[in-house]
Amino acid sequence: LHPQRRQSKREMPYTGKDLTATDPGAVETYSFDFVNDLGAGESIAGASFDCAAVDGDDAAAASRLQGAALVTGSIASQQVAGLLAGVLYRLQCAATTNLGDVLILYSHVRCKDPQ
Repeated sequence: LHPQRRQSKREMPYTGKDLTATDPGAVETYSFDFVNDLGAGESIAGASFDCAAVDGDDAAAASRLQGAALVTGSIASQQVAGLLAGVLYRLQCAATTNLGDVLILYSHVRCKDPQ
């Protein structure tokens, strides 16, 4: 048995704030920090990301993820490119811990034309 996970104060896996808006054609790296969700002796062993359009149309939203996710300590990062103007995306990360648990966080990023 592994130590009982410390309960997060969040009821849902939303990070608490949206990511900074981006422009079409931009290449951005987005990161999620799981430090508050890891128990004693627990670490992130791997991560995967998902990208979906939640407002606006982008049938190819999942293809906006570039390359593999990168894990550094408690932080999982993913490069994203080619988002479409006028679309609000949900970027979600599933992080697998060394104990086999899967932790999920998500946030939103809006793509808009430069002003």
